[in-house]
Amino acid sequence: MLQARPYVSHKFALVISLLSLCCCVKYALATEAGVPVAFYSKMSADWLNSEPTPNELLSYQALRLLLQDNDNLKPHFVQVSHSRAERLTRQDPSGCLAGVLDLPQRRQQFSFSLPFTAVQGIRLYINTNNRFAAVIAQQQNAAGAVSLSSLLMQHRTLLIGVDQDRSYGQALDTILREPALQRNILFRQSGAKIGELWRMLEEGRVDVILEYPFMQPDLLPAQTVSQQLTEAPAVETAYIACNNSPQGQAILEQINREIQAKRFLPAYLDIHLAVVAAGQQQQYLQQYRQAMQSEDN
Repeated sequence: MLQARPYVSHKFALVISLLSLCCCVKYALATEAGVPVAFYSKMSADWLNSEPTPNELLSYQALRLLLQDNDNLKPHFVQVSHSRAERLTRQDPSGCLAGVLDLPQRRQQFSFSLPFTAVQGIRLYINTNNRFAAVIAQQQNAAGAVSLSSLLMQHRTLLIGVDQDRSYGQALDTILREPALQRNILFRQSGAKIGELWRMLEEGRVDVILEYPFMQPDLLPAQTVSQQLTEAPAVETAYIACNNSPQGQAILEQINREIQAKRFLPAYLDIHLAVVAAGQQQQYLQQYRQAMQSEDN
């Protein structure tokens, strides 16, 4: 009996060694096949292999270009609301979000890529026949911008429509959370489609909405105009954010390589220029180049 113990011990050690070897081989094979990454978003599971829709979001188009012919990443997509996407990404070591703004609270929760899109900053949209159109025009500063905070504080009956599930950037989010301004704000339910807000503006159910120029409808009504805001940057960058884990860091290393390799290629520039008015493209390109390189080491 005493002589059997070393045999059992050695046999157990051998089994453990074989299991460890299998795990190492399995990990090596997975690495060779690409780093697994789960994108939590409003994209369907078969999105990457499907034909792009005619009005596909700019961030989706950019992500397609980053993942095209890329054997270093093995992506799959989980379709959820944005609020659930953030929660799931925090829980999944291989989880990522695409097209998020750089907010202080997010920097604490996630690891960020280099900027992967840069778009014209968010603007205030209003119809020229609205009762506040003349007021807003009169409040423009020398640069042609207006302050949303001042506008809402001075005109307590002005009603702005916003999507509760979105961030509009740190400065605008702070204004929209201000208790004294809640009577001015009509929040749509979490995940409301932007088309619903445009329809509300067109029907006069709200006076103004906030949106990026690249998100405006293809056939914007002639009476709908936009106004630059002092609280919004001229160009806004968006990022890919991943779980704060070794897996997340490995994913971002691959993504950053792709961003640096493709961000100034014609195909990548074209999807950004396609949503900028022809007369504004030269200035925008200068802003784009500066923004996309702003975090290079």
